Amino acid sequence: MSLRATPELLSGILNASQDGIMGYRTVRDRQGKVVDFEWTLANPVAERSMRRASELLLGRSLLAEFPATRDVGLFDLYVEVADSGRHRSLEYRYDVDGAERWFLSTAVPLEDGITVTFRDITAQKRLQAELEHRAMHDPLTGLPNRLLLKSRARHSLDRLRRSAGQVAIFFVDLDRFKVVNDCLGHEAGDDLLVTVAGRLLGAARPSDTVARFGGDEFVVVCELAASRDAVGVAERLIDAFAAPVSLRDRDVVVEASIGIAMADRSDADIDQLVRDADQAMMRAKASGGGCWRFFDRTSSDGVDERLDVELMLRRAIEGEQLRVHYQPIVECSDPAGPPAIVGAEALVRWEHPERGLIPPGDFIPVAEATGLVVPLGAWVLRQALVQLRRWQDLDPTAAPRTISVNVAAAQLSHGGLATTVFDALDEAGLPPGSLCLEVTESSLMADPETAKYTLDRLSASGVRVALDDFGTGYSSLSFLQRFPVDVVKIDRSFVDGLGSSGNDSALVGAVIALAAALGKSTVAEGVETAVQLAELIRLGGTQMQGYLFARPVSADDFVAVLVDGIGVPAV
Repeated sequence: MSLRATPELLSGILNASQDGIMGYRTVRDRQGKVVDFEWTLANPVAERSMRRASELLLGRSLLAEFPATRDVGLFDLYVEVADSGRHRSLEYRYDVDGAERWFLSTAVPLEDGITVTFRDITAQKRLQAELEHRAMHDPLTGLPNRLLLKSRARHSLDRLRRSAGQVAIFFVDLDRFKVVNDCLGHEAGDDLLVTVAGRLLGAARPSDTVARFGGDEFVVVCELAASRDAVGVAERLIDAFAAPVSLRDRDVVVEASIGIAMADRSDADIDQLVRDADQAMMRAKASGGGCWRFFDRTSSDGVDERLDVELMLRRAIEGEQLRVHYQPIVECSDPAGPPAIVGAEALVRWEHPERGLIPPGDFIPVAEATGLVVPLGAWVLRQALVQLRRWQDLDPTAAPRTISVNVAAAQLSHGGLATTVFDALDEAGLPPGSLCLEVTESSLMADPETAKYTLDRLSASGVRVALDDFGTGYSSLSFLQRFPVDVVKIDRSFVDGLGSSGNDSALVGAVIALAAALGKSTVAEGVETAVQLAELIRLGGTQMQGYLFARPVSADDFVAVLVDGIGVPAV
């Protein structure tokens, strides 16, 4: 049986389509050049979009009715399709009632004309723009983050090829910031960071880049005529901290230590410049703080400390100083109901016999810089899988179904990761689906081809892959299609404003809907309040983790969480 394109069928398709559909007859001059198009068709969506009934458009000139089609490139696209006989698509911006909107238009050639479909993609464009902004900016202060900092610093260095001058990197670290956090609380600490960001922007020039590097650390990038000009910039930055800051009805005096590194060559290494400025900052802090210092290559301050940490970490991996803590991943579809533990994330901790608990931020960067993250990651993987098997043997019904383990860029680019994973699964006696590897967008970008090959191999075996810190790296949407991602982990910076920020709710809802449309699940990170929980459930999110449910705990304490269950306070 064949389906014939009857007028009734075509009319039904045109009327039911959610896209605008228009037909045009090609108008040519005597030389055969396309000079205009005349309307032959407009479906209801197109009529509403153009505010014209089809009977008022039929036979009318496209250019006479809508001359703006030239300005946005549509007319040239239609001409190319009519002449080449090949379909083409174009994204364009168009002003509708004073508001800028985005459309995607596709033109298909006919014997004596073209058919055009178009749809409004403004919502997708806004989501993409918001994700790109968040990927390049610190959510607390709104300043550029490390990624954007490196990009702008690279552009500044590139300009040294065309003109004389120098690029200065100022590494700014607040003195005694921990005291503010401990005495006045983390909210006051956040307020202080926002104030500091504003003051640094006020002290810098419009052409300078002021970025938040992390924690209470900021980096300023300046293009200067000579190195001596850096002194004036450093003095302005120091002066920015002169006035007290009002926090919780108290005036707090804050100072900063500043390190300066200079570059006069376009091929200078940005990461090394930042490290040099960081080392100079440590010298300023050792001098009492509230001052600045230039990087001095003859000084080994900071380098010796890094070497000490590397040596201790090597011994820790070989010895018994490392611990793995676990934070539950729960499933909750009712704010008033008890969350069910469905997984756990494994997090490494270092208990030094003399220094005590060493924060991950102090040794993970060393592990990544030295390559020690490869054996460290393999150790965490084995420990986590064996522990999951123990929990499941203890109570198969209450134990987590999966264990999530973070994977660094060096592990992804290391050829033996897949073998390490398969061996660890065999050792624990677990199926591949019991493991979820968490990767960040930045780690995928370090060596995309090797990462894709490795993850494709692991995914084919049944190992799950989660994209961690979604939206805080590069072009997140493309990563969901390019790599075998099963789970999207919504970054805590998106979750913080749920219940109080309509923008955050809209963004998180869009991410959840996008993941569902692509057949992927989501896990919201950093859930700390019952209000955030209720808003996540309203938006369609069911899996999450955060301090509201449980902090990372030892394997033994995790058993108690499994036995007692998780209670959540009411909204």
